[in-house]
Amino acid sequence: MGLALYVQGYEKVESCISGKIETVGWYEVDIPKIESHRIDGSSMVIHGNVNSIIYIMSSKEPHEYGFYDLGVFTFYYNIMNNISGDGYRKTEESLYGVMFDAKRILNVVKALLQSLRDMKLDDDVKIKEKQTLDKLADILLIISGRNGIVGFVLG
Repeated sequence: MGLALYVQGYEKVESCISGKIETVGWYEVDIPKIESHRIDGSSMVIHGNVNSIIYIMSSKEPHEYGFYDLGVFTFYYNIMNNISGDGYRKTEESLYGVMFDAKRILNVVKALLQSLRDMKLDDDVKIKEKQTLDKLADILLIISGRNGIVGFVLG
């Protein structure tokens, strides 16, 4: 058994959003409340790591792969915070978590796909990574077509 990243798209329903930083595409949402606003066909499970993100974030020269601002990966840092529970805020009324603008994440995934061929990864890892990123891009395209937000849960 290993690591799994669950991806789910939701309609951007204002009554479920308790806070937002639109300039970076972050939305704090009421998790139980937004569950009834899932977008059909917008979920997937990624088994293992997203190797391309880890590769770029650990690179001494990320600009060589077209990434000049590692801030585009802040959604990935937030996923890691969810393991400890730091990515959530609990009140007496509900549980809140951060979700992300699907269009922004889609742009990051497209850039990862373009730079994947230049990464020094084993061929079998590159093939699996391309399949994962292609499927993620398809899911994000569905979500962004509905002006939705995307949630990630690590399990």
